[in-house]
Amino acid sequence: MKFDKYALPHYNYSNYRQFYKGEKHVTRTIDHYVLVMVLKGTLTFREDSKNIEVSAGQWYIQKPGLLQEGLTSDYEPRYYYIHFYGSEVDHLEHTITLDKRGQFNQDMFIPLFDKLSKVNTFDDLESQITFLRILKKLSEEKHILNSNHIADQMMMYLSSNYNQDISIQSMSKLFNFSPDHLTRQFKKKHHLTPSQYLIQLRLEKAKQLLLDTDMTVQSIALTIGYHDISVFYKMFKKHLKTTPVKWRQNFRGL
Repeated sequence: MKFDKYALPHYNYSNYRQFYKGEKHVTRTIDHYVLVMVLKGTLTFREDSKNIEVSAGQWYIQKPGLLQEGLTSDYEPRYYYIHFYGSEVDHLEHTITLDKRGQFNQDMFIPLFDKLSKVNTFDDLESQITFLRILKKLSEEKHILNSNHIADQMMMYLSSNYNQDISIQSMSKLFNFSPDHLTRQFKKKHHLTPSQYLIQLRLEKAKQLLLDTDMTVQSIALTIGYHDISVFYKMFKKHLKTTPVKWRQNFRGL
C-alpha cells in the first residue's frame, strides 16, 4: 500500500491488548488503518472473507472499508495495536510504501510501544513522531530481513520465538517456502535442521534457568515452550545424558 508522502500517515491511538482463551477479535468495518504487532501467541481473524493469522514476531495492517470478523481459537495472543489514518494513492510519484505484513524484532519496538502508550494523545506531536519512528523501523527491518539468507531469517525467528508453538509447517506458511526447502536451506548453512536448532535453543535456556533460578522443572518446561513435561525430560536426558534435577544438583554443587 502506498501513501502520499505529503500527507503522512497520522497517528490516532494505540495500546496493548491481551486475549484470553475463547476470546476473539471484534467484528467490525472501520474507516482507518490498524497496525497490529503480535508479541505472544497467534491472533486469528477473517478479513475480506480470508482467514488471517498473525503470530508472535509478525505485524499486519488492517485496511479500512474491509469487514474484519472475529474467529474463536485456543490461542491467547498479546499484541500492540495502532490506529492511524492515511491517504492511499494510486500513482507512483511522491509516495511512501508500507507492506501489508512483515516481521519485527520485539526488543527494538517495545520501548517505542511503551513511550507511545504513555503519551497516547492523537493531536500530540510526540505521539506522531514516535508513530513515524515505528513505521521507519519496520521499513528498516524489512530491508535487513530481505537482505539476509532465508536460513538467517529462520534463525532470527527461532531465536526470538523459541518458547512458542513452532513447527516446520508453521514456518513454511510464514516464509512462503515448502518445509523441505526450508529444512535444506537451514541445514546447508547452519549444519542443523530447524527442529534441532530449536531444541538446542530451548535446552540452553533451560540450563540457564536451572542454574540461576529456583523455578520448578515443570515451570521451566513451560517457559521454554514444552507444554508436556515428559517431552522436556526426554529431550533433556537425550542430549545432556542426565535429568534436569540431577543437572541442577551437579552444577550448583560445583
